[in-house]
Amino acid sequence: MSLRNDPRFWWFALNTVPGIGAVRYVALVKHFGSPQAVLEASPKSLNNVAEIGDKVVQALKSEVNEEHAEQQLAKLEHHNARLITILDEDYPEHLKRIYDSPPFLIVKGEFLPEDRLAVAIVGSRMSSEYGRQVTEMLVRDLSKQGLTIVSGLARGIDSIAHQTALAGGGRTIGVLGCGLDVIYPPENKKLYEEVAGSGAVVTEFEFGTRPEKFNFPARNRIISGISRGVIVIEARKGSGALVTAQHAIDQNREVFAVPGNITSAPSQGANELIKQGAIPVTQAADVLLALGIDPTSRAAAKERPRISLPEAEQLIYDTLSTQPQLVDSLSNSVHRPVGEVLSLLLSLEMAGLVRQLPGKLFLRTV
Repeated sequence: MSLRNDPRFWWFALNTVPGIGAVRYVALVKHFGSPQAVLEASPKSLNNVAEIGDKVVQALKSEVNEEHAEQQLAKLEHHNARLITILDEDYPEHLKRIYDSPPFLIVKGEFLPEDRLAVAIVGSRMSSEYGRQVTEMLVRDLSKQGLTIVSGLARGIDSIAHQTALAGGGRTIGVLGCGLDVIYPPENKKLYEEVAGSGAVVTEFEFGTRPEKFNFPARNRIISGISRGVIVIEARKGSGALVTAQHAIDQNREVFAVPGNITSAPSQGANELIKQGAIPVTQAADVLLALGIDPTSRAAAKERPRISLPEAEQLIYDTLSTQPQLVDSLSNSVHRPVGEVLSLLLSLEMAGLVRQLPGKLFLRTV
């Protein structure tokens, strides 16, 4: 079959036109009905579309790179990815409503109807232990209520959010600031595959696009655009998480922030957001109520089945909570020697169910 007969070819072809941009691209497609119709339209017809000047019309007639479009389509097939366009039914509903919706998304995985109920979790790439604990607590509780967790697959808070959602059997979506074939950061390759396998990894950037700094503000508008609201956990002044929060404001989304230590640099951005009117969050119920969701309405349906472990490990696991606990205190609670408790904790840690903190403190991760 000729590539010209594949509608996806035309979406990539129109994307090669210099100066087209997301807003013009979508306006043209909505006016003419398809990218192919846009590229086959007469200059006179093109000039009838608002904000399409002579320079863009000339580019549409002379600067389409069909070879590049063919290469992109071949890579789409090679990576077993999907092209979801703004005209498709499974394009994210909330994203369609923003001013500068991406004309298409390149997707590994799939969107589901329940992703309409999504919240974004963003924050510092160098998260503190406090940031980790708060992220795990909020994501775990929001996932239990059926919310999809959206983040950027970056280091720090993003990674913790995705990992916690996956560990709890929840839905999560990762939004990239690069091509789908570029793993960034490279150490997140396994996480990337897990998110794509049970949720979705998405980008508006073509294959081969490097994670350049100027890509991330555009990426961030998709993170907020897919979501009902954005939760900022630990953000320094001027951080990308605050850019995402500003996109959320512009898109009429709810903005939430987790209060932090007033002397801590990673908390300055979130604390400032609260002063500016962001909803302070100390528990998942704060988010649910602001989104008009009854905190008790979905928990039973989404509750994870009880984890089954050998008797001694089960006792330790059931005694732990998401609050750090000293091993001596745990030993007293279960009436077992400290050495035996430490051995059982090691087994649970290796299974990913428990995490050790400095000072022989332990907490549950699931």
